[in-house]
Parts: sequence; C-alpha cells; structure tokens
Amino acid sequence: MLELNTDKELYLVLGFLCKPERLVKVYWENNNQAGAWGGQGRLSTTKKFRGSLPSPLDDAFYKSGDNRISETDFVKRLIEDFGFKNEEGFKNNDFTVHLYPPQITDIQNKIPQEFQKDFEKGYYWKCETIKRVRKLKHEDANLDEETVVKHAEGGKKQYLINKHERSTKNRKEAIKLHGTTCVVCHFNFEEKYGEFGKGFIEVHHIVPLSSYEERVVINPSEDLVCICANCHRMMHRFKDYSISVDELRRVIIED
Repeated sequence: MLELNTDKELYLVLGFLCKPERLVKVYWENNNQAGAWGGQGRLSTTKKFRGSLPSPLDDAFYKSGDNRISETDFVKRLIEDFGFKNEEGFKNNDFTVHLYPPQITDIQNKIPQEFQKDFEKGYYWKCETIKRVRKLKHEDANLDEETVVKHAEGGKKQYLINKHERSTKNRKEAIKLHGTTCVVCHFNFEEKYGEFGKGFIEVHHIVPLSSYEERVVINPSEDLVCICANCHRMMHRFKDYSISVDELRRVIIED
C-alpha cells in the first residue's frame, strides 16, 4: 500500500508520476465488466526501476513483492484532483484504461506554492543516480557491529604520503566566480556564523586531482565549484568513487 504521510511526500510522488518517461504507470481496471465488483486503480513499474524510485513508491512496491500495486483511492484522487485521464481516442482493451497527467503547466497551477519544490524534485528524479548512490550508501554502512572494539588514539606516528599540488590563485578565482554559497545545499557560512564565517567556503575539483598523473591547467570557471565542508566530505566519502554535484543533490532530494 502506498503510504503518504505528509503533503511533501504526496507532491513528490505526483511529480514523479508526471515524468514524461512514465517509469511508473497509472491505470484503471474496469473489473465490473468481467463480473467483479467495481473498478480498481493500479500503479505498475518494471523490475529494473525497483530500488531507485522515490521512497514512498519504493516502499509500496517492496511490501507488495510485485511490480504492481492496487491504489484505488489514490488513483481516484489523481483523476479528480489533478486531471489524470486517458489519451483521447486511445483504447488499451475492454478492461484497462491507462491514465496520463495533463500538461505540466496545468497541473502545477493546482499545487500550493509551498509544495512546488517537492513536485519538481519528483519530476526531475533520476532513477539511475539514486540507485547508484543508494548502493554506495548501503555498502558503506554494511558493518558488523559485533566486531567493533575499542582502540587507543592520540599517539604520534610519521607518514610518508603523496599530496597533489593545489593553486591558491585558482581557489581565489573560483570563489570570486562562484561565490561563497554551497552549490549543492545552498549553505552559507556568513549567514550561519556572521562575521566569523564571512568569505569562507571550500573549493571542490569536479574531476579529482588524484585522477591526474601530471600537472594540468585548471579552469576555475568550469573545473571548480564552491561547496560547504559537509557536502565536500560527502563527495569524497567513498574510497574508489567520488560523488558528483548532481548525485549529491539527488541524495538531498531523496531525504
């Protein structure tokens, strides 16, 4: 069963169902024509999208154990409140009617302003990105708690490491071009910490410096972005994979 606990979840799912790709299909079965009582609204997807849908939809399909779920009341609401209907002149069979959203501008006019952002998150949802990031998050969290033991810390130890050169001029130019607001989550240190945080931001290389074998010329306009410390750490959270700006934005959208 599709559980929508908040209006934010409702409009997130609505936005996703309005995607032109039709990754989750909406349809109505006229079971009464087959001798059954009443009609039934359904949602369906394919196996390859399982595990990458917005959480309310993902949870519903997971609990059903199938690629199809019965959601009669929800589908009725899509029809009555948001204008979902069958394409004119198009007929599937005697029992099934596929439902499509109206023009995107028509449906957006029905969404309260405070939920427009949630609708857009669903509409621009990228399944392939979410599946990849969810897999990484799962692998990172796959720790056996019973094997965790206490270890002493604080002693001094010498390390011999290779560090990639970074240009302070490129950093300053990037901040000049992109500003001091995080490009991922829009956090601003000055807004949070006042004068103490003024001008502070971290600079991220879109292509990690560790991937270069030799010195390269960096274009601060195209090769660098300004992000907060939290987002920077999340981008480099995994040893063999650097999360992109777009992927991290999708993680925030998902949450």
